[in-house]
Amino acid sequence: GVKLVELTEWLHDRGWSLGYALMGYNGVSLAGAIGTGSHGSSPKHSAVLSSKVVSLDVIGADGQLQSYSAGTTDPDVWKSLTTHAGMLGFVVNLRLRLEPQFKLKVKVTYHNESSLFDEGGALEEVRECDYGQINWWPSTGKYFKTCGKVTTKSVHRGAQNVLLDPFTFEGSAPLARNLFQVA
Repeated sequence: GVKLVELTEWLHDRGWSLGYALMGYNGVSLAGAIGTGSHGSSPKHSAVLSSKVVSLDVIGADGQLQSYSAGTTDPDVWKSLTTHAGMLGFVVNLRLRLEPQFKLKVKVTYHNESSLFDEGGALEEVRECDYGQINWWPSTGKYFKTCGKVTTKSVHRGAQNVLLDPFTFEGSAPLARNLFQVA
């Protein structure tokens, strides 16, 4: 039942992170995000949350607790367990591989959609980014690119990571998602 936002704040206070494996919404449980193959956005680094799983304790359909780990479980079974979509039992405990915390310098730019259809497409647009995301609005013919590159520079005073804490009010995420889709 641990929420992604709870874990990321706890890790932040201790100098650790889940790397690039964070999706743009944090109101999900950690086990649920892992089980559904949730992911972040990086063309250079692993951004799939389930790739961070080291071990799982699962209560199966037979009611028995079973422990699994990446190094000792059949690879096909492991893949199934780490993207189980809630169909292989209840995850009651898990261990994750962490990364030291790092800083990104993020730049958001706005573009005409035509470059998305050039050779290499959207991936070419974010190729040089450690964190890269394209948000395309087909009805406007535009997109914006978010490109983050690792930096050692000091954090700007008062800077906040709002990627995982968007402008939406409690319970309004479905409405915000629909508005983004309409746009």
